[in-house]
Amino acid sequence: MTYSQTPSGAEAVAARLRTALDPLDLDALAALLDDNVRWGGEEDTSETCHNRADVLNRVAKQRQSGLWRARRAGSLERTATRTPRTRA
Repeated sequence: MTYSQTPSGAEAVAARLRTALDPLDLDALAALLDDNVRWGGEEDTSETCHNRADVLNRVAKQRQSGLWRARRAGSLERTATRTPRTRA
């Protein structure tokens, strides 16, 4: 997906993202993600997502496992956070 660098273009994308995430709508989120999206930290790990399907599967599994839960009229919030891994 490409978008305009103008404030109105960025604001429109941000509004679509809020709609996709609150409450979580995987179809709306899929429409926002590029086919070749990379989702993860700077380093490639087994948890890094390398395409749209990877991201959607990860988010769906997180929701299913209870990482996200409903709050106030269907809004979502994270129920857990991960501690970043540190190198020895």
